[in-house]
Amino acid sequence: KSLVKRGATVPGWAYEDAYGREKWAKPVKEVVAMGQLCKIDIAKPQDALTPKQARDAGVPDDVVRAYSMTPRAGIKLVPDNANRIKEAFSK
Repeated sequence: KSLVKRGATVPGWAYEDAYGREKWAKPVKEVVAMGQLCKIDIAKPQDALTPKQARDAGVPDDVVRAYSMTPRAGIKLVPDNANRIKEAFSK
């Protein structure tokens, strides 16, 4: 991990972004109002359902994405996929 982190090439390994759980990027009142516009109650006592729970309740995915975010959680070491490099240069 430390070699790759310092920029060294280690055959078969690479770093890639890691992401946390999706969460609402807007205030709870605004999110609950959005659910009401979709005619779906996504309010919890003192809170709103999570983005996944809102999708499961029927709120359209594109609407949930407009009101939510998935924060970066750092980076993780993964086996390197050589096809990724080929795809980058074939576009």
